[in-house]
This record gives sequence, structure tokens and C-alpha cells, in this order.
Amino acid sequence: MNAFMQGVPLKIYAGAAKAGAVLVAREGSDVEDVPGLSGAAVAVPTRGSTQDISLRHLLHENGLAATDEGGDVTIVPINPADMPAAFSTGQVEAALVQEPWGVVLENQGGKLIVDERGIWADGDYTTTVLVVSTEYAEQHPEALRGLLAGHLKAVNLVTEQPDVTVKAVADQIEEMTDKRPADDELEAALARTDVSWDINLDSMGEYAALNEEAGFARQSPDLNELVDLSVIKELAGE
Repeated sequence: MNAFMQGVPLKIYAGAAKAGAVLVAREGSDVEDVPGLSGAAVAVPTRGSTQDISLRHLLHENGLAATDEGGDVTIVPINPADMPAAFSTGQVEAALVQEPWGVVLENQGGKLIVDERGIWADGDYTTTVLVVSTEYAEQHPEALRGLLAGHLKAVNLVTEQPDVTVKAVADQIEEMTDKRPADDELEAALARTDVSWDINLDSMGEYAALNEEAGFARQSPDLNELVDLSVIKELAGE
């Protein structure tokens, strides 16, 4: 969204996942609920990420705010693969993080404070999308269709063949982070994640407003210009 608002020529051509994020407090922390985050340091993957915005939304709903908004909750950007170490050393009291790292933190002794349904919109909120340069899409329409056809097959694989999916995801995470989550962790994480090519435009509009409220953008984008699901819908037979 922010890149689009800054003039970068891109469009969202498909969703990839909804929900799949949780708020976990480290073992030994006094945090038992969202109000208990007052005065605490809370990890998110990156500044301005979906999880960052979602955390700020939760804080505002509970009368709190981040330090950069005049409140007393310190938001700390930490690579999700490094969050278990941050919990162990007491660097942060909690983390709002995407799966499978939420399950990993729980298995380390962390306490689940808010599950994926409680973060926002009862879990019907888009967290991951497929973005393509509009210039490339216009010049190579068949390549775009091929990409989206492959994406659709991947989404169907996840929903129809969970055993194959767990191994494929574990292999990819290990390649990217040198850390391999256990199969049972991935199974629990996928149960909290709605892998889908569809996008909830209503929740995306709410996210855009929260993004603006948090100061990451001066205004919200026109979603009709940013999102184009026509090709993926055609491929999916809808």
C-alpha cells in the first residue's frame, strides 16, 4: 500500500493468506491480556508490517498506545526467526507474529494471549498478497496468467494435501532461516492460517485506515486501482 501511494507502479493480483498471526507472551511474563502490555516491549516482524498495524489496533482498542504515539508500549522490530532468542533473554515481554513462529514461541513456554481470530475481523483479514509490477503485467499478460495459475495450484495444494504442504513449507523455512520448525508446529500453524487467493477488501480498507492512523501513510489508496482479482477469479472459475 505504501509503495503504491508513493507512485510505485504495482497491483495486487491475488491474496495468499488470511489471519495466521497471534499475540504471545514469553514464559515468566506478567502479561495475561492486552491491557497487561502497558509498559512492556512487544516484538513485531518489521515496522509498518501487518503485525505492527494489528498490534497498534489492539492497543488502541484497549486504551493503550505505542511510545511513538505518546503511549508506553515499546514496539520492537525483530526477525521472527530470532524471536525465540529474544524471549529467552527477556528482550521483549511479548510478540505479535505470524505463523509458524507463534506456535514455536508457545512451544517454548510462551502464553497465547490473543489467537488469530481475536487479532482482527474474526480472522477474516488478509495478511499476505501477491504483487506484480503493472508495467510487467501489461507487457507480459501470459506470464502473469502463468504465475497466477501456479499460485492457484499452490493454494489448492495447501488445502488438499496437508502432508505434502508441511514438508514443502518446512524445507523452505529451513532454507531461508537455517531453522526448521517441527512438523507438529507447522500443522498447528496452518490450522490458524486461511491460505486463500481471495482478498477481504473490507478488512483491507480498514487496514489502510489504520496504516494512515499510525502515520505510515498520509492517505489511504483507492483499492479499485490497487487490487485486480479478475485474472485469478477467471482461472478459479468464479
